[in-house]
Amino acid sequence: QADRAGAGGMAAVIGRARAPRTRVVSLLPSATEMLCAIGGEAMLVGRSHECDFPASVAHVPVLTGQRTVFTTARDVDNQVRNALRSGESLYTLDVDQLTALRPDVILTQSLCAVCSIDYNEVTRIASAMPDPKPLVVSLNPHTLDEVLNDLVIVGDAVGLSNESRRVQLSLRERVQAVLDHVEEHPPATQENVAFVEWSDPIYVGGHWTPEIIEMVGARQGVNPNPGSKSFAISNETLVTSDPDRIIVCPCGLDLDATTKMVLDFEKSEWWPGLRAVKDGRVVLLDGNQMFNRPGPRLVECLEWIHDWMRLDPASDAWKASKSLRTFPWRPYTLGDATKAFGEGKGPDEVAREKELELVAIEEAHEAAMAAGQSMYKDPKTGYSVFTAQAALDRGYCCGRGCRHCPFGHFNVKAEERKLRKSERMRGPTLLRKQKGAKVRKQPAPATLHVLFWSGGKDSFLTLLEMRKSLGPDDGIVLLNTFDPDSQLVPEQEIHVHHIMEQAKALEEDLMLVPLGRSSRNDSYLAAVNSALERLAVEYKLGGGAEAVARMKLVFGDLHLADIRAWREQSFSEFRCEFPLFGRDYAELAQTLFDSGARVTVSKLSDAAAEAAGDLLSTGVAYDRKLFEALQARSDVDSFGECGEFHTKVEPAP
Repeated sequence: QADRAGAGGMAAVIGRARAPRTRVVSLLPSATEMLCAIGGEAMLVGRSHECDFPASVAHVPVLTGQRTVFTTARDVDNQVRNALRSGESLYTLDVDQLTALRPDVILTQSLCAVCSIDYNEVTRIASAMPDPKPLVVSLNPHTLDEVLNDLVIVGDAVGLSNESRRVQLSLRERVQAVLDHVEEHPPATQENVAFVEWSDPIYVGGHWTPEIIEMVGARQGVNPNPGSKSFAISNETLVTSDPDRIIVCPCGLDLDATTKMVLDFEKSEWWPGLRAVKDGRVVLLDGNQMFNRPGPRLVECLEWIHDWMRLDPASDAWKASKSLRTFPWRPYTLGDATKAFGEGKGPDEVAREKELELVAIEEAHEAAMAAGQSMYKDPKTGYSVFTAQAALDRGYCCGRGCRHCPFGHFNVKAEERKLRKSERMRGPTLLRKQKGAKVRKQPAPATLHVLFWSGGKDSFLTLLEMRKSLGPDDGIVLLNTFDPDSQLVPEQEIHVHHIMEQAKALEEDLMLVPLGRSSRNDSYLAAVNSALERLAVEYKLGGGAEAVARMKLVFGDLHLADIRAWREQSFSEFRCEFPLFGRDYAELAQTLFDSGARVTVSKLSDAAAEAAGDLLSTGVAYDRKLFEALQARSDVDSFGECGEFHTKVEPAP
């Protein structure tokens, strides 16, 4: 009943060993999370319907579907049992699309037929695909240690061995920090924790879950054996165990569906009498995202359960805990499920109610915006909520995660920004490296250098070159266009959140320009010119000819004369500069490597994959070794100037 698998925690790799991979299909949510965690998100060309994290993979084609439909816990259990008895798969797989995607690697699992598409079916399909046949990598962990080892297995399979080991080391250090804290501050008693994965019948946590509970100095009385499978117990067994705490975390269900499932317990006679229920020590978790996926976020689960069990709710440490603040959980009080759902109120009805709530919120917000108001009343709670206009009037993101932040939550911490949905950017939006009074006191720059920023190495090198000759009264702003639907920078395939983090690390202002992926040149020029007009206002450059004279457009083109000519013609009223044009590649590469920035390939053209697949793959490090190898070839530009490949930069601290 979870995204779990594994015979002895060993991963199976079917297929012949090859050079680093470029195209990956993941049929397992935890494998998708691992691939993205080690820097291989751009490799992903296909995914399962359950692969929903990180959110930036939403644009990747979905290859699977689910045959079961959630009605009640008992009915779903019956659907699963009947399908398995008859030998039917619980999932569908689009074989034609899978074949057309030509994956080099397929990530899946082999033990649990309930968790994902059948492993034997995947290997059968892979063996029938045209040569070169894909590697089929099956991940089968039973323990947290085996989950972390799977990171390296995925990394080795896709050509990100070094990156996977770095991520694994970082996660192990976080695990050790929890263990050290428990050792230094041992609990007075070993609490009995029941981890409930399903309600009817009651399934209790297995595999890595008992181990994680042990790591924080507690035990799972109903299944104390780390590495053992999840199994069903009777109501009487749970009552007899009478745990100190209960965690309800049903596999595949989000928080609202989890609350709905607890209705089964609230209808019983035995549930109200449990000590944990009476003492208010029951919590509900998002079981679709947490604990049931054997991926990198299991470490977040360990950190959360540690803070929930070991910190005093009245303490400053509790209030300061990032885990307790960002983890998808809620405390439970007897009757919460009945209040939220009542008799006969199913998930579809609840979803519809939530949809109507969101519509009401949006209508209230739009009405307030139209009236130029800075606040409106939440239709359900009556609380006052800031509008996007309030933030626009302020001129920057305050960092508190406002509901209608028009700045993409720029100043919200990166790890928390992923959990919050911001207002869709309505047009060109300037994100300031400084905020508040500092922005208002800044004098207008003598010349504003607008660097067209892709997030790759060429624009990064251009910035380094610009800084060498920047006047003391001049200013720099990075200008980036991104697709508002996928939140990705076209061609580079870099998430806009990464562009934000680049700007922060480089301490430069950033102008984000939302522009649909399929937009024509005239739409691009209209959007960019609108952004330039906005910059003239924001930086107090004056109007008309004065603003144009005080603005300089800077591009990172290297040697394509036709592209340069198009830019100069399209922006003929502005001064245009090309600091890197015609420069020696070896000189530029030396500057790049000396900068200490980490550069990886973010996208690879099919032609480049065909010509230099032995060297290039998405996610691979663009370092001195790769540059020199590409320099020795005549079929691929070593800087990817002709579109062979694109890169992503992580500036050095």
